[in-house]
Amino acid sequence: MSIKHLLSQLRLELNMETAILAQISDNQYKIEDISSTMDIFNPGDTFDLTQTYCEAVIQSQKLVTYTNVGKIQKMRLHPVYTLLQLESYIGYPIIINDQVWGTLNLSSTDIRGSEFTLAEIEKVKNTAVQITRELT
Repeated sequence: MSIKHLLSQLRLELNMETAILAQISDNQYKIEDISSTMDIFNPGDTFDLTQTYCEAVIQSQKLVTYTNVGKIQKMRLHPVYTLLQLESYIGYPIIINDQVWGTLNLSSTDIRGSEFTLAEIEKVKNTAVQITRELT
């Protein structure tokens, strides 16, 4: 199964607008593949990691979720929020050879009515494992 198909499938299952596989290198965030209903980002687009929600994933090397970014005081001035008003986000690190290679992340301008479920989190983690297999 292609990475694009995995992203599309996960995006639909979690009812999110965008699913991205991003590679992180030297504090640069590069979109490797994407499935999105928004015509904003494309494969190859590169951003400073500090301008992305994925910075928290890279720093913690763990799952990060937001369900209503606008209600988080410290996030209201985040560049992603001020530019796109992305309210919901789930990101998970892609680990290759014991190193953080990048992130699998999904986002939406919609506020989620509840936290991500354990089943949704497991789907993200399982998709990350499948993507890692595709990359190695």
